This record gives sequence, C-alpha cells and structure tokens, in this order.
Amino acid sequence: MMAGKFELALRNFKSFCNSSGRGKLEIVHVHYVPATIRAALTRIGAPVTIELEGESIDLPAQVLPGEVEWRADLLKWLVRKCVSDYIATPVQQRDEFDNTIELQLIVHTGLHPLEARIVLQEAYALLGGLTADEYEAMTNGNPLFKGHVRTEWDGLKARYAKILRGSAESSHRSLAT
Repeated sequence: MMAGKFELALRNFKSFCNSSGRGKLEIVHVHYVPATIRAALTRIGAPVTIELEGESIDLPAQVLPGEVEWRADLLKWLVRKCVSDYIATPVQQRDEFDNTIELQLIVHTGLHPLEARIVLQEAYALLGGLTADEYEAMTNGNPLFKGHVRTEWDGLKARYAKILRGSAESSHRSLAT
C-alpha cells in the first residue's frame, strides 16, 4: 500500500470517528447497569432486577467482584471492534452512513458519552500507529481478525453472566444465614 493511500485511510478514519463523520458499527447491545446507577436507584426504592437466561437476579447496589475489570475489558474490546468494522467497510462507503459510531456506542452499546469518545480515540490511535504494511496486513486479514473479535465477545458475555450469577449466589447465601 502506498503511503498516500494509507494517509487517506487514516484521514477517512478520523472523520469516521468524530461527530461529523459517519460510520457503521455492527450493533452490540450491552445490558449493563453501572453500580452508581444501581446504588442511586436502590436509594430511591427502585432496586435493579435483571433477567439472565430466564432467571431473575437482584443486583446489589455495590460494585460486583470482577465488574470493573470486565468493564475495562469491554472498552478495550470495543476499540478492536471499531477498528475491525472500519477496516471491513468499503472505502467508498466510509463517509456515507446514517449514524455516527459514537452515537451507536452510546445508544446501542450503552456507553457513557465519555467512554464512547475514549473508545473512538483509542481506535484512531491504534490505526494511526500502524505502518502502511501493518494496515495492509490488517485489511487482508480482517476476516480472521473479525472472527477473533467475535470469539472475544462470546468470552466477555460469558464472564458477565458469571459475575451476575455470582452476585445471585452470594445474595442467596446471605439470605440463608
């Protein structure tokens, strides 16, 4: 890949990431309620109950063991997912999408606007740090990269379910004692 094409791809990615750019992120729905929201809702008498695979789980107001680490890993994963989705988008279509990536991260993925902005900045930094040869290799290897991203997502979902189930088990144990 020639340096000029690489620089153009980076410029396109920058506009793809900022609020005036358009982009397409494969929608990822994350049904996550942060501990601060759970605490505030509990304080006003509206504790949070979620359903996980047909089981109702009352979520505690405090941070769950492993929750912060999971959330950080989710954000890192979203950076990789944004890069993968960007690379998979045909060059001629990168500026012609209906919704911005940032809005999709906020609305569909449930990120706080600050988190969404950071995810996009990190994705841009990741792409911007690639040499032309590395960018070309990522473009050519994107189906493999995309498969890896999907596998990571499955792992994140399983970890989150385990965290929630651990919360339910802990709640049941404390009720029994």
